[in-house]
Formats: sequence, structure tokens, C-alpha cells
Amino acid sequence: MPNNQTLEWNRLIFYHCGRFSRRRRIETHHHPGCELIYFINGECLNHLEGGQTLPGRPGSILIVPPEMPHSQENLRETETIFVTFSSGLESFEHPARIIDVEHDALTERWMNDICALNENVTPASGEMTRGILYALIARLIQIAAPPGGGDEIHPVLAKALMYMENHYERNINIDEVARQCAVSGGYLSTLFRKSLNLSPVQHLTRIRLNAAAQQLRNSYISVGEVAERCGYGDVNYFIRVFRNHFNCTPSEFRRIEQVRQKTGSYTEKLHYPVDEGRTDS
Repeated sequence: MPNNQTLEWNRLIFYHCGRFSRRRRIETHHHPGCELIYFINGECLNHLEGGQTLPGRPGSILIVPPEMPHSQENLRETETIFVTFSSGLESFEHPARIIDVEHDALTERWMNDICALNENVTPASGEMTRGILYALIARLIQIAAPPGGGDEIHPVLAKALMYMENHYERNINIDEVARQCAVSGGYLSTLFRKSLNLSPVQHLTRIRLNAAAQQLRNSYISVGEVAERCGYGDVNYFIRVFRNHFNCTPSEFRRIEQVRQKTGSYTEKLHYPVDEGRTDS
């Protein structure tokens, strides 16, 4: 796992969590955010986009990248805890993989704590949830780090990611990013596809929309101002892109967030079947 990026508190967005315990198959679906699935009991096969199949066994965590279609074939009664979120850290959210946490007591405890906080919501639940989630992600990065702290990310890709993070609010395009990295747009696209399984445009869109989701939590900023701050000069286009990604408009997301602060749930609007709400940029 690349380790040259830092998990930042102000970019962490918690979406949803829950418990699952049954024999039936979970049909193909996807989420706008990354999903952690912790396997407590049972055995299953997780079928992911591109023909990849990863086993789910007690003491392991499956990381499913944002927007990746996946299904779960339970071979027997299977019990899991799941959490969906956006970390803003591509090196953690990609690729899909299994992390062995069988001998780490903190992982199971923190997964359970996140669910418990959102089953019995208090005014402090939101920030407490983010605090535990932050610690959980940092812990998983530590567990999965290669011996000696090896750095696996391509230097051109690292530079491109950093440039996008620092300039997403401007009307930048992929040719500009490629020029800053002294490579062609085609070569940069190949790096993105190989390492992150998405295009540079898709990645830039995700950076902008995650920033928008953060800013929409501030009810004093209008949707038009959020759009402008996130690199969208056309507010109507911003609303369309946001709806395709989150399955709701920015105004609806703001209302959903207000409800979540009281109930602990974003509702099913942010979780939809694979054939709905998908965009390819």
C-alpha cells in the first residue's frame, strides 16, 4: 500500500454503517464511498467488478473501492459489520483487497463502536464516529504497510494526485495536469487506470464532490457557492454530477445530513443497485 499520503481529518466523511447476519446472497450493488466489511463469523465469496473474487473469513476485512459493483455469496450463515465513508486517501481506498486483522483486537472493537454509536445516537455521535473511524483507518494502514515502509506509488501519479488536490477549485483539465507532470495525457490516464482503476477525470470529479459534501454541511453556504468553490462554474451541471454520484441533489444531501445528525443514518438514498446512478467520465 502506498504510504506517502496522509489521512486528513477534515476530508473524512462517514456515510453509513450496519450489521449483517444471514445466509442469503447480497445482490450486486455499489456505494459512492469506500466500504469496509469486517467478517465476524461464517464464510463467503465476494464478487467484484472485473471478475475478481475475494474470500470473506472471520478475522479479515474487505476493502471495496468507491463505486465498485460487488456482491456477496454466503456459503453459510455469515455475520459482518460494514462501514461506508470517504477518506480522501486514494492509496487506502484502492485497490479492492483483504486485510488480515485476526490478531488485532482494536479493529473489531472499533467497528463495533462505530455501529453502537449510530444505533443510539446522541448530539456527539457524529464527531465521535469520525474520531473512531479515523483511528480505524490509520490502524489498517499500519497493519497493511509493507515491511520497511516501502513506497509503491508511481512518482508521476503521486505528483498528479497532489496537483489535483491543490488545484481542484480551479477549472483545470487533464492536459494541464499531465503538463505539470511532464508526461502525455494518454500516459497519465494509463497510470490512473492501472493504479486506481479509474480515469483522471473520474478522480478529479471525486475530489471535487467530496469537497462539496464537506462544504454542504455548512448551511450558511449556498449550493451555488459550493459549486464555485469546487471548480464548477455551472451550478446546474454541478447538481447533475452530484446527483449521479450521491443519488441525491446537493440540497437533498444537506437535508439528509441534518437528519443523520439526529438519527445516525443517511437513509438508503446513498446506497443503490449497480444499474442506477452510474456515470463514466
